[in-house]
Amino acid sequence: MAEFEKDYVMRQTKLAVKGLSVFLKDESVDEIMQLDEQQSGQKKEQEDKSEKKE
Repeated sequence: MAEFEKDYVMRQTKLAVKGLSVFLKDESVDEIMQLDEQQSGQKKEQEDKSEKKE
């Protein structure tokens, strides 16, 4: 990847993060992380059950 492309990606990433920080607070980030952990745990349980059936 060319240097100017890396700079563009970094600028866009910084802008996106600044925009998200306006909407998200620490509590909401924690809630999102907990939901993600719960969903990944549920997926793991489903995979384990399907493996046992086979």
